[in-house]
Amino acid sequence: MPGARSAPAGASATKTVADALRTVVDSARTAAAADVAVVRVVELGTLGVYAAAGPPAVTAEIEGSRVTASPPEEEIAELDLLPAPLRGVAQRAQADAVLVMPVRVEGQVAGTLELFRTGRRFTSAEQQAARVLAAQVALALQARTDGGAAAVASSALELAADGLGAAADDGARAERIVRVAAAATNADACLIWRIGAERVEALARTGSVDAGTGRVLAESAGRLRGPSSVEQIGGTVAISLALGQPPFAVLQLLFPSHAAPADTAMRSLAGFAARATQALRAEERSRETRRELERTRDLLSVVGQATAHLSLAHTLQTVVDRIPALLDVAAVSVYLRENGRLETAASREVGGPHAVVAERLLDLALGPFRVRGFVSAADASRTRHLAPVRGALAESEIEAVHAVPLVAHGSVIGLLAVYPPHGRALTNEQSELLLALAGQIAVAVQNARLHEETKQLGTEREQALEAERVAARRLSALYEISRSFTQSLSLDRTLDAVASTLVELLGVDVAVIRVPDERGESLVAQAVHVSSPQLQPAMDVVFAPPEPVVPTPARRRLA
Repeated sequence: MPGARSAPAGASATKTVADALRTVVDSARTAAAADVAVVRVVELGTLGVYAAAGPPAVTAEIEGSRVTASPPEEEIAELDLLPAPLRGVAQRAQADAVLVMPVRVEGQVAGTLELFRTGRRFTSAEQQAARVLAAQVALALQARTDGGAAAVASSALELAADGLGAAADDGARAERIVRVAAAATNADACLIWRIGAERVEALARTGSVDAGTGRVLAESAGRLRGPSSVEQIGGTVAISLALGQPPFAVLQLLFPSHAAPADTAMRSLAGFAARATQALRAEERSRETRRELERTRDLLSVVGQATAHLSLAHTLQTVVDRIPALLDVAAVSVYLRENGRLETAASREVGGPHAVVAERLLDLALGPFRVRGFVSAADASRTRHLAPVRGALAESEIEAVHAVPLVAHGSVIGLLAVYPPHGRALTNEQSELLLALAGQIAVAVQNARLHEETKQLGTEREQALEAERVAARRLSALYEISRSFTQSLSLDRTLDAVASTLVELLGVDVAVIRVPDERGESLVAQAVHVSSPQLQPAMDVVFAPPEPVVPTPARRRLA
């Protein structure tokens, strides 16, 4: 392995001011995603182009040109506000969006940093990056007067470090850090490695690094224990700076052997690393907050849909419909305890005797894996704890499992299981989301069950009450008929009581009781009762006439 050594002093001074301006203009074009970037300097009342980056046809026309115009005192972000000569540059670049930053040296505008592009306007984060780079142009112009290139590099790092804290929280701070660090130090390449428990992975990079060198750099980052190290790797000097203690990431800068930073610049690099650590920590906290908000939103969405109708069937269907998209799995199943055993309540993309597998998973979740709260296996067929149900796993084509008990009010009511493809395990975030979902789903299922049970009991109670009301009406009708007969011993009053009772008991509009006349040839209305007085005239017309009796053989024999 390469050995560590000290960097040669003063090497950074070999870069000229023109080199620094070219580096800044390249960085500005990349950091602000511009099509064309230009640095102009005020000389003898004109603005002369000192550096330009963009398409060759455009930069060839711009480089070395001068325009007679006063440098702007304030930032310009609108095409219509540009001085006429600069508007002509925008037209040649076919730009729809513009950003002009004044460059101040000792309080006076000494030049401009101009950015042009086709399409959308420059964002606030890109404007912030342009301000930082405009300040670096100012340092380079100051160096032209002071002759202090090394001081410029050190000051640029300090300025860039200040810019990190002011940068927008857009999820791209790592990329911004490597770009700014490379531009401020004139490094050939810059990388940030994330140090994980099991591996080291590249978080952001700028500049060219071949695969072999990348592997060596990753190993070097993984070994770093102190605040920094300097190593010679071939013809390159690699400076590694720990971000955090113990390091959660490592910032690496690569320089040619003859141009490594001086010891003074190393002190500035240490300060830059501290600010970069704060920036990355802040972004990580912000990212975790966003993830938590997204998990909460997803959780509330699923639970809200599940409980919208207080229906057990709707709740279960919502769960199996929504979870696959949230966890990026195809197979999911919900099992509920019925008479002491698990029964499949709802499932998707899973068949065979998977309820047998679920029984075993629930036993494990309540037993050996009780502390963890879930059962997970990326290769179910080779998991020792699932050996008793290996046949059911194969028949159900279950390759991996992640199962969580459903617990409501301290009682285990079922199991929620997802079945990813072979070798796939849920991430920590997905596992936490599934645990949270299981808790809410258990309560939703229990509430839906109680609601349906209460609804069923209510229906049964209403039916029982209605039966009691009917029986009471019948008893009351019989009582009324009996009372009428016993009190009056009158057939007419008894028949009237029967007719009125029939109307009330059966809920009909009219009841008519007919009896044969003296000759037995017609049936005449003996008792008529109408439910509403308004119907009385019409009913009299309809039912008052007698109805003839048609003799039948049976009737004749009876007579």
